Amino acid sequence: MHGRVITALCNIKSFCCTSNHWSDNVTSRAYVQDVAVPYFKVKIAALRAEDKESCQPFGTQVCVLIVDCWWGWLDADFKTWLTEHYPWIRLIFVPAACTPKGQPMDAGIIAKLKGFLRKMYGSMVVCSVQEQIKKGVLPEHVKVPMDVTSCKQNLFEWLSQSVYELNKDKLGVAQCWESTGLLRAWERSVQLEATAKFNELFPNATKHDQIQIDLSGSEDMEAGYTGLGISEVENEEEWVDWVDWGDHWAAQDEVATAGAGGSGS
Repeated sequence: MHGRVITALCNIKSFCCTSNHWSDNVTSRAYVQDVAVPYFKVKIAALRAEDKESCQPFGTQVCVLIVDCWWGWLDADFKTWLTEHYPWIRLIFVPAACTPKGQPMDAGIIAKLKGFLRKMYGSMVVCSVQEQIKKGVLPEHVKVPMDVTSCKQNLFEWLSQSVYELNKDKLGVAQCWESTGLLRAWERSVQLEATAKFNELFPNATKHDQIQIDLSGSEDMEAGYTGLGISEVENEEEWVDWVDWGDHWAAQDEVATAGAGGSGS
């Protein structure tokens, strides 16, 4: 049993536990501290080892954490804690009902995880029933271990084994991340394209708001500036003033006119 527990521990990154076993703003902090921050540290170290000017040192380089609109992320106490302890982390919220497009967990990881758990639970039940019948227990007296201790131990080991299976599966975690396209955010060409698109969509953005394209490749001495947290926008309609609505509607009219002309010819 000791060996099984040690093996299970290798695949678990956080041991946060709440009183009712449901995720909340406490588990949000644990995720950031035990999962996200160590990942950022390793990733930044790898990038700087390849090119020291590719990003700022860990703790200075601004990193983005993409989350959904669950209350554990939206909680004001959690966001205050995040700002105080990790001011270099920015929260970006995936709009409601859009997580399959920008959330790797919804791109297959959760489905695979549930599949592994169902398989392991089914195997446990079958083995338990067979063992009891072999010992002479009547079918109507067969009992599946459902006590809290057994359930906790099984869940602990099954989740760990599921993570192990996901990590070794070529169509596992890596494939789910790739399917969302999020990994391309590390590519310089994508960053330049996104920057240019922002400036194109919001031509009226002030110099402070507008994103500048850096083609020099030199170290950005202001990269550690925390600014206003993305999750705490003072005015949610601020972006409206960035758009040149006259040009926008004129372009829309041209498209509509061209479409009408094409359909009538």
